[in-house]
Amino acid sequence: MRNFFTLIELLVVIAIIAILAAMLLPALSKAREKARAISCMSNAKQLNLAFMLYNDENEGAIPESYARNGNKNIQSCFPKVLYPFIGADQFGDNPATIHCPSVSTATGAVTYCFGIPTYIGSRSLTTIDYKYIYNFDHPSQRFSLFEGKPGYLGEYYLLSAANAPTAYRHGSLDSTNCGYMDGHVELKRDTQIFMPGTGHYDHSGLWSYPITNGLSVKF
Repeated sequence: MRNFFTLIELLVVIAIIAILAAMLLPALSKAREKARAISCMSNAKQLNLAFMLYNDENEGAIPESYARNGNKNIQSCFPKVLYPFIGADQFGDNPATIHCPSVSTATGAVTYCFGIPTYIGSRSLTTIDYKYIYNFDHPSQRFSLFEGKPGYLGEYYLLSAANAPTAYRHGSLDSTNCGYMDGHVELKRDTQIFMPGTGHYDHSGLWSYPITNGLSVKF
């Protein structure tokens, strides 16, 4: 005579599986996001290395973060000017290096996941006002690029996680990868990032203006 599971036994097994899934899925989700954050940091390191190589080839100049003469010529701005240093076509598609795995690109839209801080990038109006990396003191404490919330082309900004949710993609949506002028990259929480003039934080060191302004020079 064959034995069959009773309805109660089946319901008990289903309940146990549901409980185990509820316990394991958050841990798997955290592990998946941790992997994405690590992959994103790797991309940020490659882009930051390209940033340093650009500096070396342009006498210390920082890439433009604003369209040349206001014509939205993004080939002259970050991150397009760094493409040759990461083996990408400056006039072609956007390479995986400039993307964060935590940001969906399913829509096919151009998504620049890294930008230059507003106060650090060179600017272009009628002439190019270059800022130079050697004009900033304490390079290990000064941002060169980071994941951020888009402002205008390559110029990004960060506030608190509540004010700029697209910038803080990792951890519990409170952390973002930041590159520094000495070449290293760190995953920073929103409470560790300071933005001057917002009233949220007391310290503005990471966002400091250069010691001296750049000169209007065309390379």
